[in-house]
Amino acid sequence: MPNSRNVIPGLVRMSVDMRHPDDDALVRMDRELCGATAGIARELRLECELRQVVEFAASHFDADCVASVQRAAQMLGYTSRRIVSGAAHDAVYLSRVPPTSMIFVPCKDGISHNETEDAQPEHLEAGANVLLHAVLAREGVSSSLG
Repeated sequence: MPNSRNVIPGLVRMSVDMRHPDDDALVRMDRELCGATAGIARELRLECELRQVVEFAASHFDADCVASVQRAAQMLGYTSRRIVSGAAHDAVYLSRVPPTSMIFVPCKDGISHNETEDAQPEHLEAGANVLLHAVLAREGVSSSLG
């Protein structure tokens, strides 16, 4: 505040979203953040308050489902890589019942879960095709690219 480029702010509010597939690593990251912010505030004689709003334990998807997705992408000629998403997608909650994995497609400027998210139709089609072939393979149905 006062939220102007030309004024040194009297109050700054910001958020930190930490994600990692290992709970112990998240604890270490939190401890480092708390230590660093306390040290900076002390050095600059600032007040600093950290408040944890929400915490999610690391979640892991079914290894066979993930492998099915990777094989389908490879079979279709798409590049793929494993990524960690700490967002609370529906699949995280669903994975507590059936085996689950997720498929992500590229978005313009890497922005997702935002009103400016923009995925190209061909990327959406590729994601849908990967899903189709991963499901068919898990069901034992042979798929053809013809």
